[in-house]
Amino acid sequence: MRYLIRTTPWHAERYGLALALQQRLPGAILVEDRRTEEQRRLEPGGFQNYVEALALARDGGAWLIEDDAKLVTRFCERAAWEVQRHPHALLQGYSRANIDRTRGERWRSGRSFVNNVCVYVPGELAEELHSWALAWEKPADHTDKRCDPMVRRFLEAHRLRYWNVVPNLADHRTGYSVRLGRVYASTPSTTFVA
Repeated sequence: MRYLIRTTPWHAERYGLALALQQRLPGAILVEDRRTEEQRRLEPGGFQNYVEALALARDGGAWLIEDDAKLVTRFCERAAWEVQRHPHALLQGYSRANIDRTRGERWRSGRSFVNNVCVYVPGELAEELHSWALAWEKPADHTDKRCDPMVRRFLEAHRLRYWNVVPNLADHRTGYSVRLGRVYASTPSTTFVA
């Protein structure tokens, strides 16, 4: 199982979280946002970092994990089990939808996709998604390129569903947002159990 941790070495707190995740996950690779401060000002967010992670995931698939993800205790075992159950699907390991508590794990329409905190992208899908991301232009109503709408539009265009893992494999910590450039309020999972 491959783990790609998307991180920002220029932000000490988030980079520290990434290093802790790397120690916990066997063979985890840090995908570091190496843009300059000026580049980050012109294009905020982690879109380019996501594209780099997709390029690495093309060879056999991988879990793409944001550095501010908080993982369940037996993450590696549960993540492997989910991939074994749905080896060719995009798997979402973090969701904050209230309906998760009553509906549980399920297939969801690509048009509902949001939150790239912890997702599995199989290799063949990573290849297509990477090509899509390279050509993708941000929507007119957005100020920057964002990963969530890009993935959502890819899934919609290809009429793909994704598997929503419940209980969630990850939660989202309160902390510094790369896209917003400030601390953001917590966006907790509704089904995360440490």
